[in-house]
This record gives sequence, C-alpha cells and structure tokens, in this order.
Amino acid sequence: MKIESIVGPRDHVHPEELIHFPLGLVGFQDPQDFVILDIKESSPFLLLQSSLNKELCFPILQTQFLVSEIEFNLTGLEKNMLEFEEEDLLTLYSIVNLSEKIEDCTANIKAPLVVNHTKARAVQTVLLDVRHSLEYPAGLFFQSRLSADNENI
Repeated sequence: MKIESIVGPRDHVHPEELIHFPLGLVGFQDPQDFVILDIKESSPFLLLQSSLNKELCFPILQTQFLVSEIEFNLTGLEKNMLEFEEEDLLTLYSIVNLSEKIEDCTANIKAPLVVNHTKARAVQTVLLDVRHSLEYPAGLFFQSRLSADNENI
C-alpha cells in the first residue's frame, strides 16, 4: 500500500501498520486510520500520518522522552476501543506543536495518544492530573536532541 505524506510517498506500508482510531482524534473524527512514519532514522520525532489525506499529519514523540514518570488509567471505554489485554504493548505519544523558534515548541502531554501496537488501535485520552499541560515546554528537549544529532554528523 502506498501512503502519501508531506515528507514524500511511502511505497511499502503494509495494511497491518495502519493504526485505527475508532473515535478519531480530538477535532478530527475522520479519517480514523493513520500510520506512524519515521522522519529520520535516528530521530525521536515521528509523524502520525493520515492514510487518506497527505495534508493531515502530526509530529509526535513518545511522551516518556519529556516526562519520565506519567501515570494514566484507561477507562473501560478506552480499553474496549483499544481491544486492550494485559500483555499488549501500549505506548503514549504526544502531539508536538512546532514554532519558528525551537525553544518555543511545545508538546501536548495533557491529551496523549495511547497506541496499542499489538492490536494496531489507538485513542486520544485526556489525563486529569493538573501537572500535565496542553503546552508542555519541549524546547529544551528539542535543543538537546539537535545538539546530539549535530555531534553525530
């Protein structure tokens, strides 16, 4: 299967790589099928790319890169939507809000994406913990990653 993306076409995306969001994303109920694409092989940054609309993509990264300890409890509905079983591999991702200045970039850790990689299903949840922000300052993380990447060139 071929997926069109803002970073270019991906010719070899297998159907099992599609991640289904039964409820869509907040503000984007359709489309519901996405694929996670690498931007660069060694980069922690990924793209959540719609399988149907190349213009609909979100830069994401694993939430644990920003917040080492984050607690969340899935609701019964979320578990059902994820088809969750105890042995399933779940990963939290945060949508990144880019800015012209890298130090002004933020990440949404308040409403992370919970991806069940075992079943290729996902939901966007809202964490009730007041310590988590829709605009978590992520610029320092990005600057440290850019410095590390530049040293490896």
